[in-house]
Amino acid sequence: MAYACHRHAIACPGPRAVLCRFRFLGHENRPPLMRILLNLFLLAVAASAFAAAESVLLVKVMKSDDKIIVQRRNGEQWMLTRGVGALSAYRYEGRLVVINSPSTFGGAGASLVIAAEGEEAPIFGAERISSRSGARGSSVSMPVTPGEKVVAAMVLIGAHDPGSNVMTSFNRYQWSKNVTVSPFFTPALYDALIADLKAKAKPTTFVQDLIDLLVLESKAGTKDAKFTTSRPVAASSSGLIETTIDGEFNGWEGETIIKLSNGQVWQQTEYHYHYHYAYMPKVLIIATAGGYKAKVDGVSKAVGVTRLR
Repeated sequence: MAYACHRHAIACPGPRAVLCRFRFLGHENRPPLMRILLNLFLLAVAASAFAAAESVLLVKVMKSDDKIIVQRRNGEQWMLTRGVGALSAYRYEGRLVVINSPSTFGGAGASLVIAAEGEEAPIFGAERISSRSGARGSSVSMPVTPGEKVVAAMVLIGAHDPGSNVMTSFNRYQWSKNVTVSPFFTPALYDALIADLKAKAKPTTFVQDLIDLLVLESKAGTKDAKFTTSRPVAASSSGLIETTIDGEFNGWEGETIIKLSNGQVWQQTEYHYHYHYAYMPKVLIIATAGGYKAKVDGVSKAVGVTRLR
């Protein structure tokens, strides 16, 4: 809603209209009691206009379509479809943005707001893809191999950027901890990672579970455990696995099996048919309350999958 402001020859949208109309309503000429009551009313209107705004963590911006993944303060992750605008969104991955929802979260009339850039984009669709990720018993995507666990730990303590060379980060971390630099995962390395996770990482359920896994790896003492691929899983505390499909992708056909560049193999479990040809497209594996979903670049729907190996 916009109001014409007699003081400024512009249309004042939303909450600003409340302030712009002060003089229009003859606020300064009213009796003291009336001014107090009018102040309370106008403050209530302004508060209601801002009540729908919610700060969320921008987890991922899809490069090939208009999808974004955000995480609310209660741990829920949502996939939102945005319209034109908010062109700086890709620079805000891992940072807070605002979702303004007049009704339900991401519902009719919702928008993505990047206040620092003065940018806004309408939201046309919202799908909850994960419930409270911090709750015990929820389906959080935990790393499986020793290499994935080490990478996840380094990401969480700030020793590795998922976009950089993992071996360089690995060697640099060993050197900084006075651990013998080698491609193998030694008990000394695990001990250093565990100590840093306890000291530097936010104490979430994911972090505690990862610490428990590293303790088990250290006790197992597998001497030949090392990185088996130059492209390990890009793990993060949000439970996302980001990689590419190894070879051609022809869409979803009901029981489609996809092999990923990180060596994992996943199979479609949710019935959905959609033809889409792409060669080595990017894919996100997302942990949800009901299992895992795969979001392939160029395909709007995230489809249920299960890991075969």
